[in-house]
Amino acid sequence: MTEILKPKKLYHFTKIETAIRYILPNKLIKLNKLINMNDPKENLLHKTEYNESFSHFINMSEFALAKNVQNETNVLCFSVDRNIEVENIPTLTKGYNLQRMWAQYGGNHTGICLEIDYDEFINENKKKIDEFEIIDDFVSYDYYNFQNLPRPLFGQAKPYRTSIENLCTDKAHWNTLKSNSDFVKKRFFTKNLDWQGESEYRFLTFKNIDIDRYLSIENSLTKIIFGVNASRHYLPAVIDKVEKENVYYLDLELNGHFQLNEV
Repeated sequence: MTEILKPKKLYHFTKIETAIRYILPNKLIKLNKLINMNDPKENLLHKTEYNESFSHFINMSEFALAKNVQNETNVLCFSVDRNIEVENIPTLTKGYNLQRMWAQYGGNHTGICLEIDYDEFINENKKKIDEFEIIDDFVSYDYYNFQNLPRPLFGQAKPYRTSIENLCTDKAHWNTLKSNSDFVKKRFFTKNLDWQGESEYRFLTFKNIDIDRYLSIENSLTKIIFGVNASRHYLPAVIDKVEKENVYYLDLELNGHFQLNEV
């Protein structure tokens, strides 16, 4: 039997203010609607803003399916350690050293990175993972021709209807797709090569969640890492929420490498 590989650590980049106000007080991290993603393949705005569509030939079944995807898909995204080649030598890059993530989500190094132990994270959230049928996997990266982007959404196989409301509530095709592992992998765990620098690992549920849902990092949070440009004035507020020995900061060495240091 082939062993299913899982990461050892998960990394979540965020602004310090967000962590202090929303994440660290109760050690909870939120599942987000797919519409909040910044990849056009993910947020589907090109398919759900029907009244603002440039196309007069939009397929109504695509519109309905896009609404179902948008409304019922919730994700929680992390980065993981990444293997890269440096002068043809395989080298492991720790997730907290991913510079694209610091730039995009860590306030250009003014934010922080939360390091989370994967096994502990699964253990402390097992009840919610089972309840919401959460699945998790590595995101893979491939070439996408964006003019063909909606293609995975084709095929509701219903006659044309003028009632958008009826289409949006007809979930037969959507329910079929949710149970198709090949579709789920391609649609929700595959992104364009442009995003490869994120080295993403994702948790996903199709349970329709009307209120905000959170997963716990109470037992699995192992490090809080300040970015190179993060203000040390936030240290007291962070140390008030976690043990000081779990707080670190990145420093830029003279050789151009980033070094992880204790506070």
